[in-house]
Amino acid sequence: MSNRLGFELLSKRLSKRLSLTQGCRIQYRLYNESDRPVYFVVFSLDSAGRLLVLNPDAKNTVGETPGAIEPGGNLSVPGDRPYGSTVSGPIGLVETQIIFSEAPFDRTLAALEGGMQQVRDAQPIRVLLNPLQVARAVLEDLHAASMTGAMNAGISTDYFALDVNVWATLSFVYQVIENE
Repeated sequence: MSNRLGFELLSKRLSKRLSLTQGCRIQYRLYNESDRPVYFVVFSLDSAGRLLVLNPDAKNTVGETPGAIEPGGNLSVPGDRPYGSTVSGPIGLVETQIIFSEAPFDRTLAALEGGMQQVRDAQPIRVLLNPLQVARAVLEDLHAASMTGAMNAGISTDYFALDVNVWATLSFVYQVIENE
């Protein structure tokens, strides 16, 4: 009986989504507590079905590689630009995925280079014009980062093998509501 009550309380707590009004600013702070660089890429899916990506062209100190957090460092995404990243787009649910890896997202960045369209009201955010190519590039990057673990485990590298010890994702869901 108490397990059921606990489950119901947890369900009620999880059912409450964060609501953000159109035009408010959103920012994620990412921390790297490891002894090597961690690379990341940020995607969002809005209620209109658009796949968006945080513009990864900003370089930083880790070997001038975009989307990297130095060992022991932290990073605000998007950075502290004057225009920031404002919540825009249609009213409804938005899901943001931040994908982390021990290896750079070289193939992903190459796929993104020619396949983005600027979103006028959210400058660091771009609409993906080639989502399938980008998804494949992300898988290829994660597979490349996982090669050592796959080979050590005796798994064929002819197919995608993703070692969960070298990559991770975080998912954030929020609801966009109208300004009151």
